[in-house]
Amino acid sequence: MLLDEMRKQVRLATTAAMFHQWDKELREYLANEFRHYVDTKWIDKNIWNAKTIEIFDMFGEFGWQAKQQAFYPQIDACNLVVNVYKHGKGAALTRLHKAYPHFMSKLGVQSWTGTLYLDYRWLEITDSDFDDFAGALEAFWRAMPERLVYHSPDVD
Repeated sequence: MLLDEMRKQVRLATTAAMFHQWDKELREYLANEFRHYVDTKWIDKNIWNAKTIEIFDMFGEFGWQAKQQAFYPQIDACNLVVNVYKHGKGAALTRLHKAYPHFMSKLGVQSWTGTLYLDYRWLEITDSDFDDFAGALEAFWRAMPERLVYHSPDVD
C-alpha cells in the first residue's frame, strides 16, 4: 500500500510541476507580447495576478475562443486537480467534484443536513490522465494564434 500511495503522490506532483511550467510559460509569453501595447501595471494585474480561467476569458477579447477548443476541458480539469493537490479543501475541490467527478476516487457524501462532504484525499489521477493533460497543454500551444489582436466591442 505504501508504494501505491507514493506512486499516486509522484503522479500528482509531476502533474503539478508540468501545469505550473506551462502556466509560467504562458504568462511570460503574454507579458512579452503585451509589453508593446500596455504598461507594466496592467501586465502585472491582468497576466501575472490573474487566475488561469481569467486568462482564457481574456483570449475571447482577442478573437480566440480558447474555451471552445477541444483541449480546454482537460486544461481546466488539470488546473483544478493541481489546485486541489496543492491546497486541499476549497472552491477547486467543489468545482472538480461537480465538473470532473471521475478524478475523485469516491463521490461526495451528502449528510442528513444536506451538507456535501468532500475529502481532498480522494483525488486520484491515472497515467492515462497525465498523458491526456500533457496532450492538452501541447495542443494549446499548437492552436494558439501567432498574434492576438484586440477586438473592441461594437458601439451603437
